[in-house]
Amino acid sequence: MTDIFISYARADRAKIEKFVSALEAEGYSVWWDRHVAGGSEFSKDIEKELAAAKAVIVAWSKQSIESRWVKDEAGLAAEAGKLVSLSLDGSLPPIGFKQFHAIDFSSNTKTAHDDLKRSIALKIDAGQPAEAAPTMPAAALATHAGRPKISAKLVGVALSALAFMSVIAFVVMRDDTERVVPSGTGAEPEAAASSDVTSTVSGSAGIDLVPEQTLTPRPEKSIAVLPFANRSPDPDDAFFTEGMHDDLLTRLSKIADMHVISRTSVIGYAGTERKIPDIARELGVATIMEGAVQRAGSRVRINVQLIDADSDLHLWAETYDRELTAENIFDIQSEITKAIAVALNSVLSEADEAELEILPTQSLAAYDAYIRGKGLLEASFLTEDKFNDAIKEFDEAIAADPDFAAAYAAKAEAQLSIFWRIDAGNTALREKARANIDRAEALMPDEVETLVARGYFHYWGFLDYERADTVIDRALAKAPNNAEVWALKGYVARRAGRFDESATALRRANSLDPLSEEIPWQLVQSYIQFNRFEDAQAIVDHARALDPTSERVFTMDVRIMLESGEFERAWTLISETTPGSGWTSYYFFRLIIAIAARDSEKISYALESFPADPLVYPGNPEIFPLTKAEALAAMGLEEESRALLNEINERIKASDNPYPAGWSANATYLPVELPGLMGDLAGVRAAVADFEASITPDAFSDLNRHYAIAIAFERAGDRDSAFEYLDKITRLVGPSQYLSIKVDPDFDGIRDDPRYLVMKANYETWAAERNGR
Repeated sequence: MTDIFISYARADRAKIEKFVSALEAEGYSVWWDRHVAGGSEFSKDIEKELAAAKAVIVAWSKQSIESRWVKDEAGLAAEAGKLVSLSLDGSLPPIGFKQFHAIDFSSNTKTAHDDLKRSIALKIDAGQPAEAAPTMPAAALATHAGRPKISAKLVGVALSALAFMSVIAFVVMRDDTERVVPSGTGAEPEAAASSDVTSTVSGSAGIDLVPEQTLTPRPEKSIAVLPFANRSPDPDDAFFTEGMHDDLLTRLSKIADMHVISRTSVIGYAGTERKIPDIARELGVATIMEGAVQRAGSRVRINVQLIDADSDLHLWAETYDRELTAENIFDIQSEITKAIAVALNSVLSEADEAELEILPTQSLAAYDAYIRGKGLLEASFLTEDKFNDAIKEFDEAIAADPDFAAAYAAKAEAQLSIFWRIDAGNTALREKARANIDRAEALMPDEVETLVARGYFHYWGFLDYERADTVIDRALAKAPNNAEVWALKGYVARRAGRFDESATALRRANSLDPLSEEIPWQLVQSYIQFNRFEDAQAIVDHARALDPTSERVFTMDVRIMLESGEFERAWTLISETTPGSGWTSYYFFRLIIAIAARDSEKISYALESFPADPLVYPGNPEIFPLTKAEALAAMGLEEESRALLNEINERIKASDNPYPAGWSANATYLPVELPGLMGDLAGVRAAVADFEASITPDAFSDLNRHYAIAIAFERAGDRDSAFEYLDKITRLVGPSQYLSIKVDPDFDGIRDDPRYLVMKANYETWAAERNGR
């Protein structure tokens, strides 16, 4: 049996020959249709070889994305769970295959080659990692026993004025913090924004943040709907199949008496050959649904079957063969939803029944365009072009059906995504989003899509958490099992300073999206900020069981050790870990740990082994020079550090936009930090005045911003102001904030200060009361 089948366009033959040689040198057997003349029919021999191969590499390029033969082969490979997708020239896969990550061979071929080897190994070796997979020492694969009872965080700008928490957040995360805070926002035109954040968090001292339960009994009325197989002769119809699957999950999430796993946790099972009981155990559900969609001409056929997880027996199955109309599509989804409810003994309320009768659009063309737009929106990854491509599809949907409320809502969400993540000053774009939401509300004011768009508008558009909460709660009343809405609720509550509520909402989101990488990471962030390291570690251990070689698991492990003051343990972990290709955080972490330990030998090694061409992060061009200056000072090389700081200062003064990220949550260094490192008290005060004049209601980001300001004041010699900002953080976090300060070398000079001793005493009293309750 051949190991690898390669599908490609004939124009790319020269590149494919090199791939074949490299793969054969690795010991793989490779079949490629070198003997098939261009334009040949899809022969039985080719189909036989593709079916026999263990992995199928599809090489996308400007030529192959136009080839129906390549798309046919890719479709068969995807259905069989064998597809390994790569891009020869940076071209994106065509519609129908965008959900499969395409390894980019147009630039960093070393990284791409490692990723390709790993992907092939996962297909051929039944999930065993390839040689290039990252490795972590045994010490990292077990719970950190023996951690000191009293610990504190250092990352989170606690190590120095470099705001290390922000460094790592930007390097390793894609989450709700990765955006630019709107400048000049505040009150919306029609009403005032949220009240003063400090008043909303005054009761946060002694915050509980109850830990997530990683092992919970699976609900009896629970279901995971696996991605539907596309049986259509045209692979481009895969987007239609994906849309059917997504819409069905949306409908199911509206049933209160049912636990429905979100799309992001089931998408990885597309084309899987895993056994149903194993999948159900991983997802924590009692039932699994499989299905297939075939669209041909004016007809559509949908096969679905509901399977009991324990017995692996069918509970129900049905085939729907209908004329292809929008009304029939939604009718089928309603019928499937009702059948599932009956099979699971779920009770449909009158509201549930009414919801299932709603017809979002009667235009099939509008529905097709809407599905394409949703797919682009999900795959945008902070790319403005992709957001705009999605907007074009939603415009096409609206043109086909001017009364399609969901299309207006989705278009608004795409516009708000650009405003939040990319172009915060573009208030005209925010107003366009408002107009689209107003139109959606005029058509369907109570639909989940409309409410979610309005929630994002209040949140992303104005940081108006009170109004966002109101519409998010309405959305949850309509769709109580929607993981995205629960996560949104958690992010809004956290920025508003309602940290317990945030953790509860995020845990609920994680129960509905158990294989999410993002939601557990967000919970870990919250627990670390409040020095709840054991709770954070429980989540990391669970994540490690799912993916022991994940960069994010490694990152969370190091952060917990680092922020609890276990510098030597963190150094051992990072020294014994072989990073995977593309691990952007690894080298920064190594340098940060060395600085935290104030170990000149470690710092020297970390600097010397740092990549020769360090990454420049958007909006944060000086992050590495600033970190290096901090490192030099920690080594006692004050003159070298001062010279480098002067160079940075000259560049910043000469720049038209010296701090592109400003005081935003995705800034890896803040305007206060350079003057703090230079001991420039006037510069620190000027930066803080700028911050206070443009302050935004964002309690979670304030934890880092206020800490950075406190460090800058301490370095510049204004200890009274440093304590003022430490007190602001303590009012948010509670007495456990002392743990951060206790191990932070930047505050070594305050250990005898009466205000520090009061912090210590307050913490000890609080801890004793908690331990005794």
